[in-house]
Amino acid sequence: MFYGLSIRKNRPNGFLLTELLIALLIFLFAAAPLMSALKISMEKMNVFIDYRKAMNRQARAVSLLKSPIFHCGFGMPFNSERYKESFGSLKFDPFRWNGPISVTAGASGLSDSEIRIAYAMPGSTKLAYLCSTAIPECSLKLHKFPEPGEIGESFAGGASNIRNWIFFSSTLPPSTPLRVTALSGKTMTVRNVLGNGFTILKGDRTYHFRAIRLYCLNDNLYTKDYRSPGYQPRVAGVVDMRFDLDKLKKLVNIYILVRGDIVYSTPKRIIGQETWPADYIRPWIEKQPKHQLYASKIVWRLPNCVEEDVTCLRKSDIAEQF
Repeated sequence: MFYGLSIRKNRPNGFLLTELLIALLIFLFAAAPLMSALKISMEKMNVFIDYRKAMNRQARAVSLLKSPIFHCGFGMPFNSERYKESFGSLKFDPFRWNGPISVTAGASGLSDSEIRIAYAMPGSTKLAYLCSTAIPECSLKLHKFPEPGEIGESFAGGASNIRNWIFFSSTLPPSTPLRVTALSGKTMTVRNVLGNGFTILKGDRTYHFRAIRLYCLNDNLYTKDYRSPGYQPRVAGVVDMRFDLDKLKKLVNIYILVRGDIVYSTPKRIIGQETWPADYIRPWIEKQPKHQLYASKIVWRLPNCVEEDVTCLRKSDIAEQF
Protein backbone atom coordinates (compact mmCIF):
# COMPACT_ATOMS: atom_id res chain seq x y z
CA MET A 1 0.00 0.00 0.00
CA PHE A 2 1.55 3.33 -1.07
CA TYR A 3 0.73 6.57 0.71
CA GLY A 4 1.30 10.03 -0.85
CA LEU A 5 3.53 8.79 -3.50
CA SER A 6 4.42 11.65 -5.92
CA ILE A 7 6.80 11.95 -8.81
CA ARG A 8 8.60 15.24 -9.57
CA LYS A 9 11.22 16.25 -12.07
CA ASN A 10 14.58 17.30 -10.67
CA ARG A 11 15.72 20.75 -11.93
CA PRO A 12 19.51 21.03 -12.35
CA ASN A 13 21.30 23.51 -10.04
CA GLY A 14 22.83 26.69 -11.58
CA PHE A 15 22.20 28.35 -14.95
CA LEU A 16 21.53 26.69 -18.22
CA LEU A 17 23.88 27.43 -21.08
CA THR A 18 21.20 29.47 -22.78
CA GLU A 19 20.76 31.63 -19.69
CA LEU A 20 24.52 32.15 -19.43
CA LEU A 21 24.72 33.24 -23.04
CA ILE A 22 21.84 35.67 -22.61
CA ALA A 23 23.41 37.11 -19.41
CA LEU A 24 26.76 37.50 -21.15
CA LEU A 25 25.15 39.28 -24.08
CA ILE A 26 23.34 41.70 -21.76
CA PHE A 27 26.60 42.35 -19.88
CA LEU A 28 28.47 43.11 -23.08
CA PHE A 29 25.84 45.59 -24.22
CA ALA A 30 25.88 47.30 -20.81
CA ALA A 31 29.66 47.22 -20.35
CA ALA A 32 30.68 48.56 -23.77
CA PRO A 33 29.98 52.23 -22.92
CA LEU A 34 31.56 51.79 -19.51
CA MET A 35 34.73 50.29 -20.98
CA SER A 36 34.94 53.10 -23.53
CA ALA A 37 34.53 55.72 -20.78
CA LEU A 38 37.15 53.95 -18.66
CA LYS A 39 39.61 53.91 -21.55
CA ILE A 40 39.11 57.63 -22.20
CA SER A 41 39.54 58.37 -18.49
CA MET A 42 42.78 56.38 -18.35
CA GLU A 43 44.14 58.18 -21.42
CA LYS A 44 43.29 61.58 -19.94
CA MET A 45 44.87 60.59 -16.64
CA ASN A 46 48.08 59.54 -18.40
CA VAL A 47 48.14 62.82 -20.34
CA PHE A 48 47.66 64.79 -17.12
CA ILE A 49 50.42 62.86 -15.34
CA ASP A 50 52.68 63.50 -18.35
CA TYR A 51 51.83 67.21 -18.17
CA ARG A 52 52.60 67.37 -14.44
CA LYS A 53 55.99 65.73 -15.03
CA ALA A 54 56.79 68.37 -17.66
CA MET A 55 55.67 71.21 -15.37
CA ASN A 56 57.79 69.80 -12.55
CA ARG A 57 60.81 69.91 -14.86
CA GLN A 58 60.00 73.50 -15.72
CA ALA A 59 59.69 74.47 -12.05
CA ARG A 60 63.02 72.82 -11.19
CA ALA A 61 64.75 74.63 -14.06
CA VAL A 62 63.33 77.98 -12.96
CA SER A 63 64.33 77.38 -9.33
CA LEU A 64 67.99 77.09 -10.35
CA LEU A 65 67.92 80.66 -11.69
CA LYS A 66 65.67 82.44 -9.20
CA SER A 67 68.28 83.30 -6.54
CA PRO A 68 71.17 84.01 -8.97
CA ILE A 69 69.04 86.41 -11.02
CA PHE A 70 67.67 88.25 -7.98
CA HIS A 71 71.18 88.71 -6.51
CA CYS A 72 72.86 89.17 -9.90
CA GLY A 73 75.36 92.04 -9.91
CA PHE A 74 75.06 92.80 -6.19
CA GLY A 75 78.06 94.97 -5.26
CA MET A 76 79.55 94.76 -8.78
CA PRO A 77 79.79 97.22 -11.68
CA PHE A 78 77.18 96.58 -14.35
CA ASN A 79 79.28 97.94 -17.20
CA SER A 80 81.27 95.16 -18.90
CA GLU A 81 84.69 96.82 -18.91
CA ARG A 82 84.30 98.28 -15.43
CA TYR A 83 83.26 94.83 -14.18
CA LYS A 84 86.48 93.27 -15.48
CA GLU A 85 88.64 96.09 -14.09
CA SER A 86 87.09 95.82 -10.63
CA PHE A 87 88.38 92.22 -10.39
CA GLY A 88 91.85 93.17 -11.56
CA SER A 89 91.33 92.21 -15.22
CA LEU A 90 91.88 88.53 -14.41
CA LYS A 91 91.96 86.12 -17.36
CA PHE A 92 89.75 83.53 -15.67
CA ASP A 93 86.01 82.89 -15.59
CA PRO A 94 83.90 84.45 -14.15
CA PHE A 95 86.13 87.53 -13.74
CA ARG A 96 86.52 88.05 -17.49
CA TRP A 97 82.80 87.83 -18.34
CA ASN A 98 80.99 90.70 -20.05
CA GLY A 99 79.48 92.04 -16.87
CA PRO A 100 77.57 90.26 -14.11
CA ILE A 101 75.06 88.81 -16.60
CA SER A 102 75.60 87.81 -20.21
CA VAL A 103 74.13 85.49 -22.83
CA THR A 104 75.95 83.47 -25.46
CA ALA A 105 75.65 80.35 -27.63
CA GLY A 106 75.86 77.30 -25.38
CA ALA A 107 77.26 73.82 -25.86
CA SER A 108 74.32 72.98 -28.16
CA GLY A 109 75.46 75.66 -30.62
CA LEU A 110 72.03 77.33 -30.55
CA SER A 111 71.97 81.11 -30.27
CA ASP A 112 71.36 82.68 -26.83
CA SER A 113 71.21 79.25 -25.20
CA GLU A 114 73.64 79.83 -22.32
CA ILE A 115 73.35 82.35 -19.52
CA ARG A 116 76.21 83.43 -17.25
CA ILE A 117 75.42 85.07 -13.94
CA ALA A 118 77.76 86.57 -11.35
CA TYR A 119 76.00 87.25 -8.06
CA ALA A 120 76.55 87.61 -4.32
CA MET A 121 74.86 85.78 -1.44
CA PRO A 122 74.68 87.04 2.16
CA GLY A 123 77.23 85.60 4.57
CA SER A 124 77.24 84.91 8.27
CA THR A 125 79.29 87.89 9.50
CA LYS A 126 78.82 91.63 9.92
CA LEU A 127 81.18 94.56 10.28
CA ALA A 128 81.73 95.35 13.96
CA TYR A 129 83.10 98.86 13.37
CA LEU A 130 83.00 101.54 10.69
CA CYS A 131 85.79 101.19 8.13
CA SER A 132 87.04 104.28 6.30
CA THR A 133 90.40 104.29 4.55
CA ALA A 134 92.20 106.48 2.02
CA ILE A 135 94.38 103.59 0.86
CA PRO A 136 93.21 100.52 -1.09
CA GLU A 137 93.87 97.99 1.70
CA CYS A 138 92.32 97.90 5.16
CA SER A 139 91.68 95.53 8.06
CA LEU A 140 88.03 94.97 9.02
CA LYS A 141 86.77 93.87 12.41
CA LEU A 142 83.99 91.30 12.14
CA HIS A 143 81.45 90.43 14.81
CA LYS A 144 82.24 86.69 14.40
CA PHE A 145 84.51 84.38 12.44
CA PRO A 146 83.04 83.42 9.02
CA GLU A 147 81.38 80.05 8.62
CA PRO A 148 83.49 77.25 7.06
CA GLY A 149 83.64 77.44 3.28
CA GLU A 150 82.65 81.11 3.01
CA ILE A 151 86.25 82.32 2.59
CA GLY A 152 89.11 80.61 0.77
CA GLU A 153 91.68 78.65 2.74
CA SER A 154 94.69 80.49 1.27
CA PHE A 155 95.14 84.10 0.18
CA ALA A 156 98.60 84.47 -1.34
CA GLY A 157 98.03 84.62 -5.08
CA GLY A 158 94.39 83.65 -4.49
CA ALA A 159 92.76 86.32 -6.64
CA SER A 160 91.41 83.65 -8.98
CA ASN A 161 89.65 81.88 -6.07
CA ILE A 162 86.05 83.05 -6.16
CA ARG A 163 85.75 82.56 -2.38
CA ASN A 164 88.30 85.34 -1.78
CA TRP A 165 86.01 88.11 -3.05
CA ILE A 166 83.39 89.82 -0.90
CA PHE A 167 80.97 92.75 -1.17
CA PHE A 168 79.13 95.14 1.12
CA SER A 169 75.91 96.98 0.31
CA SER A 170 77.09 100.25 1.93
CA THR A 171 80.53 100.45 0.25
CA LEU A 172 81.51 103.91 -0.96
CA PRO A 173 82.30 104.20 -3.79
CA PRO A 174 79.50 101.72 -4.56
CA SER A 175 79.87 98.60 -6.69
CA THR A 176 83.34 97.86 -5.34
CA PRO A 177 84.40 94.20 -5.06
CA LEU A 178 86.96 93.62 -2.32
CA ARG A 179 89.56 90.88 -2.36
CA VAL A 180 90.30 89.12 0.94
CA THR A 181 94.06 89.07 1.48
CA ALA A 182 94.21 87.82 5.09
CA LEU A 183 91.97 86.40 7.82
CA SER A 184 92.93 85.96 11.45
CA GLY A 185 90.26 85.42 14.05
CA LYS A 186 87.68 88.18 13.62
CA THR A 187 90.08 90.39 11.66
CA MET A 188 89.80 90.32 7.88
CA THR A 189 92.08 92.28 5.57
CA VAL A 190 90.60 93.33 2.24
CA ARG A 191 91.91 95.19 -0.80
CA ASN A 192 90.30 97.29 -3.51
CA VAL A 193 92.20 96.23 -6.63
CA LEU A 194 91.22 99.49 -8.37
CA GLY A 195 93.68 101.20 -6.04
CA ASN A 196 91.18 103.54 -4.35
CA GLY A 197 90.21 104.06 -0.73
CA PHE A 198 86.74 103.08 0.45
CA THR A 199 84.25 103.31 3.30
CA ILE A 200 82.00 100.60 4.78
CA LEU A 201 79.37 101.28 7.44
CA LYS A 202 79.23 99.52 10.80
CA GLY A 203 76.84 96.54 10.92
CA ASP A 204 76.96 95.89 7.18
CA ARG A 205 76.77 92.19 6.30
CA THR A 206 79.35 90.42 4.15
CA TYR A 207 78.19 89.13 0.76
CA HIS A 208 80.15 86.37 -0.95
CA PHE A 209 80.89 86.06 -4.65
CA ARG A 210 79.21 83.31 -6.64
CA ALA A 211 78.83 82.56 -10.33
CA ILE A 212 76.90 80.11 -12.45
CA ARG A 213 76.62 79.05 -16.09
CA LEU A 214 73.45 77.32 -17.29
CA TYR A 215 72.67 75.65 -20.62
CA CYS A 216 70.82 72.66 -22.18
CA LEU A 217 72.41 69.80 -24.07
CA ASN A 218 70.98 66.44 -25.21
CA ASP A 219 67.72 66.67 -23.28
CA ASN A 220 69.42 67.74 -20.03
CA LEU A 221 69.90 70.99 -18.17
CA TYR A 222 73.47 71.59 -16.99
CA THR A 223 74.99 74.08 -14.59
CA LYS A 224 78.52 75.07 -13.76
CA ASP A 225 78.80 76.43 -10.21
CA TYR A 226 82.17 78.11 -9.74
CA ARG A 227 82.32 76.97 -6.12
CA SER A 228 82.13 73.33 -7.24
CA PRO A 229 84.20 71.35 -9.76
CA GLY A 230 82.90 70.44 -13.21
CA TYR A 231 79.55 70.69 -14.94
CA GLN A 232 76.58 69.04 -13.27
CA PRO A 233 73.48 67.61 -15.05
CA ARG A 234 70.58 69.03 -13.05
CA VAL A 235 67.24 68.32 -14.74
CA ALA A 236 66.49 65.68 -17.39
CA GLY A 237 63.73 66.42 -19.87
CA VAL A 238 64.51 70.13 -20.30
CA VAL A 239 64.82 70.24 -24.08
CA ASP A 240 65.93 73.85 -24.58
CA MET A 241 66.30 77.20 -22.81
CA ARG A 242 66.91 80.57 -24.46
CA PHE A 243 67.62 83.97 -22.95
CA ASP A 244 67.02 87.53 -24.15
CA LEU A 245 68.81 90.17 -22.10
CA ASP A 246 67.63 93.79 -22.07
CA LYS A 247 70.44 95.63 -20.29
CA LEU A 248 68.78 99.01 -20.71
CA LYS A 249 65.58 97.96 -18.93
CA LYS A 250 67.40 95.50 -16.63
CA LEU A 251 65.18 92.62 -17.75
CA VAL A 252 65.86 89.03 -18.77
CA ASN A 253 63.38 87.00 -20.83
CA ILE A 254 63.67 83.27 -20.19
CA TYR A 255 62.21 80.77 -22.67
CA ILE A 256 61.82 77.20 -21.43
CA LEU A 257 60.99 74.09 -23.48
CA VAL A 258 60.27 70.87 -21.54
CA ARG A 259 58.86 67.50 -22.52
CA GLY A 260 56.63 64.80 -21.11
CA ASP A 261 57.57 61.10 -21.01
CA ILE A 262 54.93 59.58 -23.31
CA VAL A 263 56.13 58.72 -26.83
CA TYR A 264 53.25 59.10 -29.28
CA SER A 265 52.91 57.37 -32.65
CA THR A 266 52.46 60.68 -34.48
CA PRO A 267 54.15 64.10 -34.11
CA LYS A 268 52.63 66.43 -31.51
CA ARG A 269 52.11 70.16 -31.80
CA ILE A 270 54.19 72.11 -29.26
CA ILE A 271 51.89 73.56 -26.64
CA GLY A 272 52.64 77.24 -26.00
CA GLN A 273 54.88 77.61 -29.07
CA GLU A 274 53.41 81.09 -29.70
CA THR A 275 55.19 82.38 -26.55
CA TRP A 276 58.61 81.84 -28.19
CA PRO A 277 60.27 83.95 -30.90
CA ALA A 278 59.91 82.25 -34.28
CA ASP A 279 63.65 81.72 -34.80
CA TYR A 280 63.97 80.02 -31.39
CA ILE A 281 61.05 77.60 -31.75
CA ARG A 282 61.36 76.82 -35.49
CA PRO A 283 64.07 74.11 -35.16
CA TRP A 284 61.91 72.18 -32.69
CA ILE A 285 58.79 72.44 -34.84
CA GLU A 286 60.75 71.12 -37.83
CA LYS A 287 61.90 68.10 -35.81
CA GLN A 288 58.25 67.03 -35.45
CA PRO A 289 58.64 65.73 -31.89
CA LYS A 290 56.73 62.64 -30.77
CA HIS A 291 56.97 63.68 -27.13
CA GLN A 292 54.56 66.37 -26.05
CA LEU A 293 56.60 69.57 -25.68
CA TYR A 294 55.56 72.56 -23.59
CA ALA A 295 56.98 76.02 -24.32
CA SER A 296 56.72 78.93 -21.90
CA LYS A 297 58.21 82.34 -21.21
CA ILE A 298 58.94 84.22 -18.00
CA VAL A 299 60.31 87.74 -17.53
CA TRP A 300 62.41 88.67 -14.51
CA ARG A 301 63.82 91.98 -13.36
CA LEU A 302 67.45 92.40 -12.33
CA PRO A 303 66.92 94.46 -9.16
CA ASN A 304 70.57 94.49 -8.08
CA CYS A 305 72.10 95.28 -11.47
CA VAL A 306 72.60 99.01 -11.04
CA GLU A 307 74.91 101.60 -12.52
CA GLU A 308 78.16 102.34 -10.74
CA ASP A 309 76.94 105.67 -9.35
CA VAL A 310 73.94 104.11 -7.60
CA THR A 311 74.25 102.24 -4.32
CA CYS A 312 73.29 98.56 -4.57
CA LEU A 313 69.93 97.72 -3.09
CA ARG A 314 69.37 95.46 -0.14
CA LYS A 315 66.74 92.74 -0.32
CA SER A 316 64.63 94.59 2.26
CA ASP A 317 64.79 97.74 0.12
CA ILE A 318 63.48 95.81 -2.87
CA ALA A 319 60.61 94.37 -0.82
CA GLU A 320 59.55 97.86 0.30
CA GLN A 321 59.11 98.97 -3.31
CA PHE A 322 56.35 96.43 -3.96
